[in-house]
Amino acid sequence: LETAGYAQTTRSGDFRIAKLRAGSYYLVAEGQSRAFITGQRTETDQPTYFPGTNRFSEAEKVKVATGQSVEGIYLPMRRSASFTVRGAVRGVGPDFKGINVSLRADTTALGAVSNGGNTTTDASGAFEIANVLPGPARLYAFQRGDTPLAGRVGLNVNSDVAGIVIDLHPPFDIRGTVVIEEGLSVPQLYASLMRA
Repeated sequence: LETAGYAQTTRSGDFRIAKLRAGSYYLVAEGQSRAFITGQRTETDQPTYFPGTNRFSEAEKVKVATGQSVEGIYLPMRRSASFTVRGAVRGVGPDFKGINVSLRADTTALGAVSNGGNTTTDASGAFEIANVLPGPARLYAFQRGDTPLAGRVGLNVNSDVAGIVIDLHPPFDIRGTVVIEEGLSVPQLYASLMRA
């Protein structure tokens, strides 16, 4: 989905998204991961879709007609238990310090909404990401250099996670030839690779 507009809320939570075309939109509110200690667990603000759900499948569209202003939208933010993910990056050494590690929700429902955060590794390759919301996610690691290295691993977060290992590998190439009917010239084509 493509972002059509956005606005930052005031201290009282009010917002105004202007210059929209007529149509139907999904409204989502998200912010920085703020941790709250509630009893024996940590909770974090979740990305929340109108009318107040953290599930995209339950989101309702906001319809905007030509020349219309939509007012009175009420969007209560939801909180959820949040967890910490710890692990290490392994691969071509010896220096593992400063490797970028990011965690993202394993969903294509709304690319603008993220789950997790970013960090860098220490000298041993260890990393820690706090305030991670529950659900399926992917960890990505990337090391810059003359030969960039990258790795990823999937996980399902429903408690604190430790012992994750991300193996770094050089990038792979895929090469091939596009064949068309004999006697026809080859136009300029584009080959695309889509993850299955």
